[in-house]
Amino acid sequence: MNSTRIKSINGVLKAEIGARTMLIKLVKNVEKQIENEAKHQRESEYRNQLLSV
Repeated sequence: MNSTRIKSINGVLKAEIGARTMLIKLVKNVEKQIENEAKHQRESEYRNQLLSV
């Protein structure tokens, strides 16, 4: 394998790793948003229960 081909493959691998890293961060952010929305929903339901008593 020549040097240019190795550099090309290396660049593709780095791009792949970068893309996967971004996807992992995106998934973690979405998970946090879902957890926060669920927490707010539970708090809202609890508040409504207290107000309806």
